[in-house]
Amino acid sequence: MIKRLIYKILFIAFFIVFLIFVVSLVLFTPTHVESEMSVETETLVQELQVSGLVMKFEEGITEPEVKTILENCNLTMSLS
Repeated sequence: MIKRLIYKILFIAFFIVFLIFVVSLVLFTPTHVESEMSVETETLVQELQVSGLVMKFEEGITEPEVKTILENCNLTMSLS
């Protein structure tokens, strides 16, 4: 009877130590993983750092004509 009681106490003690070890391992282990998506997002943000674009049109061009011209133009630039 006394042996069973000692074994129960030992089991409970080891179980508590095991739980403390597992909880501390989970809490203090770094788990940050950079994904490729975040790298691509950072690259896109760096490429879009343009403050503005000034375009001048000849006198007499109406606003609908300007909108049509801008919609049909490809305004991409390569700075490299």
